[in-house]
Amino acid sequence: MLHGKASRWHETSGLLLAAFQHAAAGGDIERAEQLLNQGKTPLYYQGIISPILDWLNGLPAEVLNKRPSLLLLQANVLTIVGQNSRVEPLLKTAELHLQAAETTPKNRDLLGQIA
Repeated sequence: MLHGKASRWHETSGLLLAAFQHAAAGGDIERAEQLLNQGKTPLYYQGIISPILDWLNGLPAEVLNKRPSLLLLQANVLTIVGQNSRVEPLLKTAELHLQAAETTPKNRDLLGQIA
């Protein structure tokens, strides 16, 4: 609850990294992911890599598998840091889960990004 309030305050103040960190610490996966992609330039394209990778690497596989967008995010961040050998398995897993999921505009977009 406190992390949620802190996350919202930091976001309102334009401090997206701190907002993300509080959302992640509070276990609000949806908000944390939304904050990572918010704004004109996502945080991971701003060079903020370590906290994002730490968070993604700490999430259980069942959480990642339920949110293929997180697998794609992890693949993108790993590509940025040059850990390309870890990318293909993530993309294959994300694609597998997306193909089994309901066809929505978001899922079609994610499949397009994977392709």
